[in-house]
Formats: sequence, structure tokens, C-alpha cells
Amino acid sequence: MIGAEHQGRGFGRAALTEAARQARDWGLPKVSLTVVDSPISAVAFYEKAGFQKTGRIVDDEVELLRHL
Repeated sequence: MIGAEHQGRGFGRAALTEAARQARDWGLPKVSLTVVDSPISAVAFYEKAGFQKTGRIVDDEVELLRHL
């Protein structure tokens, strides 16, 4: 999670890029995450980064998946 005062500076996108790079290095075919779905949630941010909702709810959070 990126603190509100640091959002919009590319840190979240950089973290996602690094996570995808590491997953590829490990030979993983996909990356998944969960996020609280609320009017101020990061769902749109993750969707712009290539993640798609899976339709699953995990611990009351929406699951998103990105194939690598």
C-alpha cells in the first residue's frame, strides 16, 4: 500500500512492475491480489495496470488477477 501523501508519484506502478518481474523470474504465469472494493478503492488503478476481477471474494476483498 502506498500512503495517500505519496500517491500519484509512480511508486505503486513501480511496485507492480517489480512484482511482475519477480514473478516472471520465478516462472509464475500470473499474479493475483485482493483489494477492498469501495468508492475510493484502488480497483481502477489495478485494472489500468492489466489486472482483471476474478469474481472471487477473499476475506471480504475483491480478487484481481493479471496473466504475465
